[in-house]
Amino acid sequence: MTTIGYLLPHATACEEVATEMTALKGLGHRVAMIADPYAIGAPPTTYARMASAWSALRAGHVASAQRAAASLCESGAAGALWRAATLAEELRRHDIQHLHAPDADTATAAILAARLAGVRVSVSHAETDTFEAEPVLAARFAQADLVVARDSRSHVMARTLAPEVPVELVRGGAVIAERDTLPTRLAQSCRFIACAPLSHPGGVGEVLFALHRLPERLRPRIDIVGDGSLADNVREFVELTGLSPWVTLLGPRPPSWIGKHALRYGAVVAAPAEPPGQGQAEIVAGVKAGMAAGLPAIVAASFGLADLVNADCGRLVPAGNAPALADAMVWVMRLPSEDRSKMGESARRIAAERFCAARQAALLARAIEALARRSTIAA
Repeated sequence: MTTIGYLLPHATACEEVATEMTALKGLGHRVAMIADPYAIGAPPTTYARMASAWSALRAGHVASAQRAAASLCESGAAGALWRAATLAEELRRHDIQHLHAPDADTATAAILAARLAGVRVSVSHAETDTFEAEPVLAARFAQADLVVARDSRSHVMARTLAPEVPVELVRGGAVIAERDTLPTRLAQSCRFIACAPLSHPGGVGEVLFALHRLPERLRPRIDIVGDGSLADNVREFVELTGLSPWVTLLGPRPPSWIGKHALRYGAVVAAPAEPPGQGQAEIVAGVKAGMAAGLPAIVAASFGLADLVNADCGRLVPAGNAPALADAMVWVMRLPSEDRSKMGESARRIAAERFCAARQAALLARAIEALARRSTIAA
């Protein structure tokens, strides 16, 4: 099987990427984490090491990387290549045959390092990635051997911008709860878990405004998962509006925390900022974790969320519409016990069908192996 390297901007992977790597290992693949030596906080790389790494490169690989750099780097192409040489050395040391960039931040470095090392490379793209101009995305996709689209809209975009490059739809995965661990007293819970960034007033503000407009007797209690620069402002707003008895700010929590504590809640709620800002990917991962644990979902039709939820597993409301969000929360609370339990089971079933970590990792593995076979035939 192919040895797969994950190029990460830090020494540790986010939980969703770590789950995917674990699932790939479970399928029998050797997976190595390659930390970017030029990420913020990484130990400085000496000129001697870069020069040594560069001297070990093959001329043909250097020429390929130079062409990629000319397409991807508006300026500083030479410096980017020198830095990529150190990464290429790491790929050789770990015997990496395929390098994967799981987010937009590492895509260019992954492409250049893979070209210098003479290995295949794939890049991920999701709606929740930082917005970039289409020409930039088209150039990146064209230089990759495989594009991994994390949602349906990204899949369409990648196929449109890079029709000659293989594109595989591989949704970010979640760990699916066993049936005997699903919430059995879902209908009695009037406490919801909300995934909302505290770095932009739009998302968390929508949740709070929705709650504030409801009569006290109809308000659910809401635990908000998220972090950001507006945390103190949000806390002050909650106190000034008298929402303290109903709102608890939990701070940052990984998706697995939501799944582990699903029994406390009656639904998972998300109203991200529009357009998406910092923390959007974590919000999507949190909603997936809640659904995978058997919670109905109440989400705004926003980037990365619109294709997760249907009428069987929750409510999809217009983005930026606090009254609609409030009505949806009351509607879920008023559902009969049997109906809400069925909705939670539907959420789990949809999660298992569409973003089970093991299943999505298998799709990625098949795409990588198919690429390896095509490369062997071409050679």
